[in-house]
Amino acid sequence: MNFSYVELSSVPGRNTAMALPTGLAVAEIWAGLGLSYAAPRLPRSCPNLAVATTVYFAAVLSRWPRKGAARATTEEWGDTPRPSRH
Repeated sequence: MNFSYVELSSVPGRNTAMALPTGLAVAEIWAGLGLSYAAPRLPRSCPNLAVATTVYFAAVLSRWPRKGAARATTEEWGDTPRPSRH
């Protein structure tokens, strides 16, 4: 068997989509460990939670609609509009 190439998904681009959050989670843990080393009086989990919460809110705020920005339509996302049930 050749294990030099692992295909997690048959859909193109999905491997990158799975690797990105994994790498981000590992970076968050290492940043939290660094903060817990720098602040030894805090409980060990507090810096990890602080880093993860900060990254989460940064991601939410980066997607927040700005004043005057147009909303995404279904055509931009590639979805087909659903028929109304009236």
